[in-house]
Amino acid sequence: LAIDYPYRETISLTVSHGPGLRLASAPAAATARALTAPGAEFRQVVQSRPGELRIDRVLEVGRVRVAVAEYPGWRRFVLEVDQAVGTPVRWTGGGR
Repeated sequence: LAIDYPYRETISLTVSHGPGLRLASAPAAATARALTAPGAEFRQVVQSRPGELRIDRVLEVGRVRVAVAEYPGWRRFVLEVDQAVGTPVRWTGGGR
């Protein structure tokens, strides 16, 4: 498997919400361990404070080629990253 190029993607997002809203669901933090595959790493930190949600993500891929023997590890990695970033943020309350 050839990957187009090595890269690093960093996302920092802070959402402030108004009174009456509360966080119902958010992505889980991947802080206990980084998700890894040969030549790649993903980290996600999610912090919820009163009135604010902050999500920091870093995805690093440091190589251009994945050997056939590494496919199972890469598959696991991609599925875990997809699960980590695929959880939507949901708010409740705030009725008018």
